[in-house]
Amino acid sequence: MSRVRAMSGALLAAAVTVGVMAASATPASADDRNVEPGQLAAAAAGGGLVAGITRPTIQVTLLGGASVLPDTFRDRADVVAGDSRRIAGSDRFRTAVSVSRAIAPNGAGEVVLASGVDFPDALSAAPLASRLRGPLLLVPRDALPSSVAAELARLSPTRVTVVGGPGVVSARVADAARAAAGGASVALRRIYGSDRYSTSAKVAGYFAAGGAGAVLASGAAFPDGVSAGPVAAALRGPLLLTPPTSLPPSVGEQLVRLAPGRLVVAGGTSAVSARTVAAAESATGATAERASGADRYATSSALAAIVAQLRKATGAYLATGQGFADALVGGVGAATQGGPVLLTAPGKGALASVAADLARSRRVGTWLQLSLDLLARQQKQPPTAYVAYDAAYQAASIATLYGWGSSEALAQLSRLRSVKKPDGGYGMERAWDAFSDGSVNPPDTSYLVSVTDHAGVGLLVGLRAGEVQAAEVGDLVDLVMAWPRVTGDEDCLAYSTAVSDRRFCVYNVNSSASWFLQSAWDAGVRRPGQQELAQRLYAHDVSKASGGWWPYSSNHLTTRQDWNHNAAMIDFQFQLDVEAGRASLASVMPGGWVHPDRSTVNDVQGYMRLLPYACSYRDGVPEAARILAAKQKDASESGQLALWSIRTTASCGPN
Repeated sequence: MSRVRAMSGALLAAAVTVGVMAASATPASADDRNVEPGQLAAAAAGGGLVAGITRPTIQVTLLGGASVLPDTFRDRADVVAGDSRRIAGSDRFRTAVSVSRAIAPNGAGEVVLASGVDFPDALSAAPLASRLRGPLLLVPRDALPSSVAAELARLSPTRVTVVGGPGVVSARVADAARAAAGGASVALRRIYGSDRYSTSAKVAGYFAAGGAGAVLASGAAFPDGVSAGPVAAALRGPLLLTPPTSLPPSVGEQLVRLAPGRLVVAGGTSAVSARTVAAAESATGATAERASGADRYATSSALAAIVAQLRKATGAYLATGQGFADALVGGVGAATQGGPVLLTAPGKGALASVAADLARSRRVGTWLQLSLDLLARQQKQPPTAYVAYDAAYQAASIATLYGWGSSEALAQLSRLRSVKKPDGGYGMERAWDAFSDGSVNPPDTSYLVSVTDHAGVGLLVGLRAGEVQAAEVGDLVDLVMAWPRVTGDEDCLAYSTAVSDRRFCVYNVNSSASWFLQSAWDAGVRRPGQQELAQRLYAHDVSKASGGWWPYSSNHLTTRQDWNHNAAMIDFQFQLDVEAGRASLASVMPGGWVHPDRSTVNDVQGYMRLLPYACSYRDGVPEAARILAAKQKDASESGQLALWSIRTTASCGPN
């Protein structure tokens, strides 16, 4: 149902480049009929593709109780990372103590103290604690908590560094901390400036010049800064704070002195303006690398990706994005394990985003990572009017990744069933003029492609895995068997149940019915005449093909389909005539995914649909898929990319 849109220049360039790469690949033998769907079902029944990761596990630490980060996050961390634990205290000071015990079980020579009441000084303090190989403890202004005093005694450091002036950590607290740590034999150092920005500059003064990098973040809000701490630690450099619109002179002076090899800016232009970045670039001579996203969670993910590039992680920390305290001390803990601190909160797509970030830290492989990333994007996108489409593809994707034991997969099945039409079919949740001719179908219209290539996909994966009952798929088979025909063409099923949509044969829709009927038969759902109808529909459509390409419909016989719909035809063909499918594949794949007549934004999407049958053509595809994903605006569009990537992972392996 997707409409053809113009491909951007950037995506076209990527498509042309990678198309050449694909053309040089050695063609792979196609899978036999129904082997690839069987692999999806096997993965879904066997606990999912993610459970089979062979990379070394990493330890995920959840900061806070289940009321802050529900157990669903720990469950997902266990599957994706392989190990998890929860650290929590009754308040922020005790949580920091708990992290300290985890990262310094045998004591520490250095301890850093910062305010737990406000965030700015602690943002700068976290990378310093990492450099000193000591924990970060939080304190209130005027009294040292007993839990912190006890932890200082246990750590027995030789020096305590207080970041922040007496206005945020009083002399009384600093002296009490020294006494608790061991008294006069313990060195006490205080680092601070006239404001949060100059304090960050003062802290940066304790980092050597000419280091690998430095990080610049907003001092006006905490989210970007807490996620940026592990990046600074990985670069062995400081975290410098700036107001959004101008670079403070003290910060600029430190950037000149530091001359870092890499300059990372945390957050978008509303957090750190382009003007501020330009001043930082001028000071360092480096080209800034901005890590940002649509919100604090997406920015956290972007920063985590940089950490994954820089260091091999043995762990990662999850913390709420609604407050700064846990994430700050978690950043120091994460840095000791070479991993990120990820901000999260219960909500749309949160579990999927966490899974993708943890997989990146674990380095699970290009295609499994792409699959997780694309599913995360799908779950964050608005569903628009294609709920059945979105729900069925999510059910198939989640089940293949995590198994049908995932409550998310089952929830998507329930969501799919909730939008079933009165006749038992599926469609859209709005009125629609399918052929743009003024014939508007009501919202309760069932569409053949929705029944077969959308809902049918998810239900067949569930049926093969034993989660969906045969009767449910049988109801759809019965519906398709009785579907109205195109007027004057008994071997073509109509686009929808609406009378106005019986004028033209739309070939990819008709072929989706032939595929569905045969696939249901192979899965054990059988009706009299079912295979015969599947073959009649297939024979009708295959006669229209030329060189592996089909026209879109009977009223556009001289125009080849776009890549996405044509790939569906070849995919369906494999289920009915594998030798013909191989021949079609051999005709279209060597040229890359640029369409022979025109280039459209979904060219790579269609190409990806065929990759499970030709694994050797995967080179270079992920980058173009990411470019395309960034342009997609709703969940159903993203759902195709996610499912095709997951199918490729199941058939061809994660790398």
